[in-house]
Amino acid sequence: MDKLLTILFLALYVGCASLLFTRLRKYFFYIVIVFVTVNDLVFVPLNDTFGPNLLVISKAWKEIFIAALLLFNLMRSSPGSPASLSRGVLRITSVILVLSMLGFAVGSARSGLGDGLQQWRRYFVPILLALLLASSGASQRVSPRALIRLLLTIACTMAIFAIYENWTFSGDFTKLWYYDFVAQAKESINTDAHLLQYQFMRGDELRATGFFISAIEYSLFNAFALTYAIISIYTARGFSSRLGFTLISALLAWGEIVANVRIGWVVCALALFSVAQIQAFHTKSFAKLSIAPLTVLVLSFALIIVNKADLDASSVGRLAQYASVPATFKLQGYGLGAITNDGETYKDSWYISVLMVYGVAAIGYVWLMFRPLVEALGNLTIWRRMELRDSSSYAFSLGTIGFFCAQLYVFGFHYSTGLSHLYLLQIFMFHIAYGSRTTAQERESTATPWAPSSYASYKQ
Repeated sequence: MDKLLTILFLALYVGCASLLFTRLRKYFFYIVIVFVTVNDLVFVPLNDTFGPNLLVISKAWKEIFIAALLLFNLMRSSPGSPASLSRGVLRITSVILVLSMLGFAVGSARSGLGDGLQQWRRYFVPILLALLLASSGASQRVSPRALIRLLLTIACTMAIFAIYENWTFSGDFTKLWYYDFVAQAKESINTDAHLLQYQFMRGDELRATGFFISAIEYSLFNAFALTYAIISIYTARGFSSRLGFTLISALLAWGEIVANVRIGWVVCALALFSVAQIQAFHTKSFAKLSIAPLTVLVLSFALIIVNKADLDASSVGRLAQYASVPATFKLQGYGLGAITNDGETYKDSWYISVLMVYGVAAIGYVWLMFRPLVEALGNLTIWRRMELRDSSSYAFSLGTIGFFCAQLYVFGFHYSTGLSHLYLLQIFMFHIAYGSRTTAQERESTATPWAPSSYASYKQ
């Protein structure tokens, strides 16, 4: 049965990847988004049935898609024509190669190659997938309107599932569909028993997870979709469209409530604040947009210090992790290798984790993460309110950029690496920065009769 299942999954992946070599390649872009969001829902139950070793190949759809994208990009390049990779994308590729070699070289001293590869997947597979999708040409055929509708459709379905999950919860978290998988994963990295229960409940309330196995992961994904929905209320034309996005926003807000996670609300608010800065003050400087999320991050830690007697151990424990950095930091880092709960390279902070993996070279990974955002901001042309007229492409750009800026706060409190919302966020950001080709004609077609008629939304 397991061999038949593997063959079926491989046939599915090959069939999806073959779309790249046809005129239907834009659908491959949409398929990747769907796969990211349903990965846990599909493979966690199968993992409980067949075991992790039997599903190694079946779960490797990201690597298979990356291989197909790499092959497609190489086939698109020829000696007589420009390479499909831009100069900026080539720089990113070079940094990935250097950081990968450095991480394996340093990490080999403390861990085996297998453990190093697992951590490498967390750090680089999301970036490689986004990079190759953007440079494949599929992005140029993808409609921002379709991307928003797809994401909101998935998010609304997931919110309904999470609400149902909350309503039908019996109080016994060991009966949850993802309990066995999460318990085994947490025990493998030496997570304490009282922290294990916190993965499923806050007090007596369930922390709903939607299609994911983590309430935090669901909360951040839901907040990402909620950001688009709220922005679309502003950019939509007509009462019916605005009413529709308002109802979607209300449903997603309900989904956020049943997640019982604070950070989703904070990051959505910070994303919308960044969008307001861009729209109202024409702010296109990453340095200026980073002030608000970093300030809120510092204030959050200040509140934890002042009120640590009234807060849960998870929040207070983050202070100890930051305090331990000076004593445990190494210039060369610890490299890519095995991770354990609160180990050298696995902390409740993306900043600390990256710093511990790469040491002083962590600046390279930070550049790798935020370079597409800087490119997108530099290429963005800000539209006036009267010019919008239901411009989904502009709403898509604002939502993606705003939510990426808000990650500066998220990274201070969560490991984040490999989370589904970050996969989607990087895919969308690379699409905006390197893959999309929004032309002057699009803006002309959405401009009002009294608005200027010749604009370019993005520079290539």
